[in-house]
Amino acid sequence: MRELRTGHGITQQQVGEALCVPSSRISEIERGKRDLPELERRAIQWIHSITSPKQHTQTLDNV
Repeated sequence: MRELRTGHGITQQQVGEALCVPSSRISEIERGKRDLPELERRAIQWIHSITSPKQHTQTLDNV
């Protein structure tokens, strides 16, 4: 998850805020300190949702 997040320039804080969890929870998942597969799945899904080309195209169409 870390590679995906950092590759898109997204901070742990942003992921945490989007999912209504402390950024420390995101850090714990990325460091392997906590196994929270549902939260990790939601985080990855959220990152994809804001970075997918389809999302960018829809945004540009609305301008």
